[in-house]
Amino acid sequence: MSRPRILLTWELGEGLGHIRPMAFLGHQLIDQGYELVFACRQPLLAAREIHPSLGKVIAAPYQHRPHLSLGDIRNYASILQIQGYSDETELIPLVRAWRDTIDLVKPDLIIADHSPSVLLAARGHTRVVQIGTGFTIPPCQTRRFPDLNWNDETALAPAADARILHMVNRALSHFGDAELDALPEMMDTAGRCVFSLPELDPYRKFREDILLGPLEPLPRLSLYPPDLRVFAYLSAEYSEFDTVARILTAASYERSAYVRGLTDVQTVLLETAGLPLARSAAPLTEVLPPSSLIIHHGGLATTQAALFAGRPQIILPQHNEARHTANVVSELGVSLTIEPNEIRALPDAIQSYLSNRNWREAAMACARSLRAREMPDPVEGFLATVLKAFAKPVLA
Repeated sequence: MSRPRILLTWELGEGLGHIRPMAFLGHQLIDQGYELVFACRQPLLAAREIHPSLGKVIAAPYQHRPHLSLGDIRNYASILQIQGYSDETELIPLVRAWRDTIDLVKPDLIIADHSPSVLLAARGHTRVVQIGTGFTIPPCQTRRFPDLNWNDETALAPAADARILHMVNRALSHFGDAELDALPEMMDTAGRCVFSLPELDPYRKFREDILLGPLEPLPRLSLYPPDLRVFAYLSAEYSEFDTVARILTAASYERSAYVRGLTDVQTVLLETAGLPLARSAAPLTEVLPPSSLIIHHGGLATTQAALFAGRPQIILPQHNEARHTANVVSELGVSLTIEPNEIRALPDAIQSYLSNRNWREAAMACARSLRAREMPDPVEGFLATVLKAFAKPVLA
């Protein structure tokens, strides 16, 4: 008897924050007897992180030429707009490419990480379980996608939602599938696993899903090292990366960094200049406990791990999701946020770790509070959701 086949997909977003959760869940699914195929936005990076024993890694269809935004990302419809959803000549080929991928793999179930086009391609044909953060899995029961800063429905962005809904329905109709009455219906799938702390969920006021909490193993809680030790988890595509690199290179305190997307030439130049670089991203469970202070771009996995490790954070946000996260942890008193136009304030922010004892105490107190909280087991919740999804009818 053949094993049930699951296709795990990743369409939007960048970095290990998508790949490592998929690989972690892949191990759980293999132990349950499933056959796996991974369709990933960055297949080469995924192939380095996903062991061949877990399954095949293939390239995922995605919009290679994102459209310019008409302003700040207000809600999930804004993200879809940037990805070409306001143009049927862009959207229909994207959905077709995903339908072809699904037809080739022939999965019994799809597990989708930030993959809205998969939800459209699979609708009416294959069951889908979504995995991700509160930001990537918005509520599906609202009339429109909530604005990231909304207080009530009058604060929504109806024009964007209406146009995207029209184009989504054009695409669904093109493939002979039923149209939607409201755009968030596209997020209504056989299962939804939101791996996020309630405080970091931008839609927590309207969330009907049970939050499963952080997915990956969390670092231990340990005392601060006696000296300042800075760990930086950065992206080479950050607009002020060169300035940050110069600041860290010239520093006299102990520091280390992992930089996603560095070229070989950049790596050699930085190491020659004296900046210690990790050639691969070590697990956060290893790098956080011996560090005093964490500098990163506000990815949810890194933020949550630093919260549980009791480590102060300096967040250099690159997009609105990270800004929301940065605002929340700043309100908790455990982080500082530095925007690109303020980057020259970074040395003083780092030195404030030594002068502001309240910052360290707040981070440690927050960690103890989180560890004392009762939370669902994320793996058990995920596996239960998968089992329930197999028993549900395919949405028309």
